[in-house]
Amino acid sequence: MLSLFKTDTVYPLEDLYDAVAAQIHRIPEIVSPQGETRGVLRFEFPTEPINGFVWLHNQKAGRKFYWANRDQSFSMAGIGIADEISSSDFEHIHDIFATMEDNLSSENPLQRYYGGVSFQPQIHSREWQAYHSIYFAIPQFEIVNTNDQSIFAFNIALKDITHDYIQQVLKNLSTVNFDALTVYRNVPQVLKRIDEPNKEQWHKMFAAIKDNKNALKYDKIVLARKSQFQFDIPIKPEALLKHLADITPNCYHFDLQIEPFRGFIGASPEQLFSLSHRTLTTEAVAGTCPRGTTEEEDNQLAAELLVCEKNSNEHKFVVDQIQSHLNPLCENLTRDTDSSLIKLQNNQHLVTHFKGTIKPDINAADVLKTLHPTPAVGGVPYEGISEAIRNIEPFDRGWYAAPIGYVGYENSEFAVGIRSALIEQEMLSLYAGAGVVQGSTEEDEWDEIETKIGNFLKVFSQ
Repeated sequence: MLSLFKTDTVYPLEDLYDAVAAQIHRIPEIVSPQGETRGVLRFEFPTEPINGFVWLHNQKAGRKFYWANRDQSFSMAGIGIADEISSSDFEHIHDIFATMEDNLSSENPLQRYYGGVSFQPQIHSREWQAYHSIYFAIPQFEIVNTNDQSIFAFNIALKDITHDYIQQVLKNLSTVNFDALTVYRNVPQVLKRIDEPNKEQWHKMFAAIKDNKNALKYDKIVLARKSQFQFDIPIKPEALLKHLADITPNCYHFDLQIEPFRGFIGASPEQLFSLSHRTLTTEAVAGTCPRGTTEEEDNQLAAELLVCEKNSNEHKFVVDQIQSHLNPLCENLTRDTDSSLIKLQNNQHLVTHFKGTIKPDINAADVLKTLHPTPAVGGVPYEGISEAIRNIEPFDRGWYAAPIGYVGYENSEFAVGIRSALIEQEMLSLYAGAGVVQGSTEEDEWDEIETKIGNFLKVFSQ
């Protein structure tokens, strides 16, 4: 869908309301809603620099979105809904991707649907119902930050262009806060913590994945834990994500917020895939050790990780499965000869990168269905692993460890929704998992999960 307004003028923040309102007033005069009603119009206004977290925190809207890629060369903070699409059945994913692609245009490379899918094909628990099995949306108002500029954008679906709706949009615009500063509350205080499973249940889960000879039933299986914290006051998802982002560089940061104090946020180090035109990139991330307290200790731990048989085997399972799943989708596929390291705040991981060209009849939905769940969050063998996890774990993963990202015009990117949390008023549920292979122990994997949620715990203790 063509943009009706683009300009090189850089607007001061105090001038944005008048400039945007003037264009919204013009829409009924220059666009006829008759006939073709697919598509979403976009109006972009370059503006002086504004921090996306600051802007998002200042808004009173219930529906909020945030997405930033790992190198922070792109971030989007959005509020409201211009268009949304959802389903309670994962089998509809090709139809949903096709609908999104029909509504997008090469004229608007920064217009994107943000969202994702659940880990299991269907949602089973009450707390995840509002997120659906598949959900994507284009925000009504956005602050987009790229390497070289800030943009305020307004989106409106063609089907919504009526006099009454335009008046509602203008009313929504009047509530948008363009202040460049904000004030964060004191960090909420933890009142109670409950781990699900607890230590005793964790040992029982380990027993469930072994046969009567104490051997693993799987080459690898990822077992997760839900740690629930009760706070003294309701939690603002966008504020918690901002504090988390401050201490988690080199991660994807995301917020899918459905009400002022309800949302799913995360700081994930792991890419599921990126697809630009027909060029596909992805990676295998598996094998973990902590960071050292000194440079010497850190280097020693890294050296041990690179030669550790248990971690090497876990990583190889992931690499081999991704390779076998992508071969049918790609005309050519290459990968790193040797694994390398990703160094994060609390952990370091083994990583192998893949790059290929997808076949002409393959699209983003095909890639997503093929890669999810990766062995890094599911297991090996692939067949039946999701069902096994559902039967063993005492909670619904919901969107934890699932694909979350965006779909643009011939340009999509998804992270794996790990290192994530579900917020419901004053309750916060943290999710993290550990890959179990032959040689894994209950205590080591429990401690690994504790390390993985460490960044959230640091925010709480400020």
